[in-house]
Amino acid sequence: MSIKRRRFMAIFTAAVLLFASSGISAPASVHADTRELVYVALGDSVSYGMSATPGNGYTELFKTYLDGNPKYSMVNDLNLSVPGFTAEDLYRQVKDRNYAELIHGADIITVNIGGNNILGAVVGLVKQLYPEAPDTLEGLNQAVNADPSRIAAILEKLNDPTSPESMALTLALASDVTSFKLYYPLLLKEIRALAPDAEIYVSTLYSPVESDSDIAMLLNPYIHSINLSIRAYQFRYRYNVVDVYSAIRITAKKVVEFNITDDSFNVDIHPNDEGHGVIFRTLKLRLWSAHSRYYYS
Repeated sequence: MSIKRRRFMAIFTAAVLLFASSGISAPASVHADTRELVYVALGDSVSYGMSATPGNGYTELFKTYLDGNPKYSMVNDLNLSVPGFTAEDLYRQVKDRNYAELIHGADIITVNIGGNNILGAVVGLVKQLYPEAPDTLEGLNQAVNADPSRIAAILEKLNDPTSPESMALTLALASDVTSFKLYYPLLLKEIRALAPDAEIYVSTLYSPVESDSDIAMLLNPYIHSINLSIRAYQFRYRYNVVDVYSAIRITAKKVVEFNITDDSFNVDIHPNDEGHGVIFRTLKLRLWSAHSRYYYS
């Protein structure tokens, strides 16, 4: 054996003995390229997980999916969603220093906003018809089903675009959509500034009503207007659009229980477990495509 080879073997043996005696070991290779991931969910009651059974909200399903990726050693999730939030509310939240610091550290951000800029006006109208109802979805549903005649009467008036009720609702919808269009780009600009390297996924707004119903004819133009705004800024602020509107529209299953035209009535505009599953799967597919060659929809 040459002198150089004997010297190398001596050094190697000493190193092995040093690690063995000190209790130090090299990290397992399977963890060599893993890292911690921070997932932040922003939005309203849909993002919050309302009307889903525990663990079945779409943000919870998405977090579980990320947990299963061996690329990440740990997934920390922060659901900052607040039921009732509009685009303006969410903009003010991300401007708050305490929330801004949390968003600043995010690797993946999901955003679901806009429903209360439209559907809030509809639910508000129903609440006005039943002032005696408790301020809960369950209480409102009970009141509506106890006296559905009030719903029938207002629907008949809404079918007439010249009625005071129809014009008042149209004015409220137009005002709320205008507010969305004002605050939405400011919101995405702020999120992108706080998290310049984060992957951002923004869901389009779904329609909770049957596409051929009279109320759908009333709501759809406003829903499409918001969704156009969501798509309009995707390149400027580098985010991915998750087409929840189309995914829920084409599914054959009952994904939203909302119903104010037939027995039994239900004023819950949120997705059920199946609906949250549809949103999750659509988000997951968008994540896959975002990591492919074609980044934008």
